[in-house]
Amino acid sequence: MLRWFSNWLLVEEDSMAAYEAALRAHRMALVFEILGTPSGFDFYLEDPSGNRWEMGSDAPLGQITARCPILADISPHGAADPEITVQLYRNGELWQSECGSFEASGPAVYRMKVSMVPHHLIEFLGEDPEQWIRSYPWIYSNAIRVGY
Repeated sequence: MLRWFSNWLLVEEDSMAAYEAALRAHRMALVFEILGTPSGFDFYLEDPSGNRWEMGSDAPLGQITARCPILADISPHGAADPEITVQLYRNGELWQSECGSFEASGPAVYRMKVSMVPHHLIEFLGEDPEQWIRSYPWIYSNAIRVGY
């Protein structure tokens, strides 16, 4: 089962020091790669001075940006496209239901959840694939703590 998911570390270079720094800073997301490998996923805050605060950060007020992922080319692709939905949470409550940039208001904890209905896998799911075609979690971001 451990092959079904992975922890993605946000690193600037391919080195052990960069991996350890990302772990210490909590710059990571959980990805259920059983559904496919994402490409283009990002979640961060940009403050009024233009500084970028990544997942795992304690950040000042600013703009939260959520970039929607797509399936990477290395993922299995059937005839249909997956149905991907995004939810942004503020203090555990649903806040936004789309990708884009949004003003973070007041102290809060923000996180991103990406779900998928894997229509792209239908050809690979055996004789009765419809039982598996429903929404599943695909990506859970780590949080950005704003204004603490």
